[in-house]
Amino acid sequence: MDAPVPKLSELLRHPDDLDKIIGLKQEFGRKKSAVDGQLRSGLREQLETTQSGMTGLADGQKAVQQIKEEMMKIDRLCSESQNMIKDFASINIVSQAHRNFGAVRAMRKNLETFNE
Repeated sequence: MDAPVPKLSELLRHPDDLDKIIGLKQEFGRKKSAVDGQLRSGLREQLETTQSGMTGLADGQKAVQQIKEEMMKIDRLCSESQNMIKDFASINIVSQAHRNFGAVRAMRKNLETFNE
């Protein structure tokens, strides 16, 4: 931008300078219009950025809510399926024992090959 606007008293030192008033008024009007345009443009960009951010947040909230609802459905289905299997508790215990035997077998194999 231009240097700071000189004071009116500096611009109008002589009586002949009064003829410059109309030109000065037009110049200041143009400068003001240019600054106003820049401010409007900056404000418009900020509003668009803010609206875009708000839209992104709203979309994110919707996605999180959908995920939450789907997880609740999955949890409910798991609970229902466990209740549908008559011997689920027994099957679960046997399954855990089988996994434990597998882990012991792997540890034994690792210990046997430790000295090699």
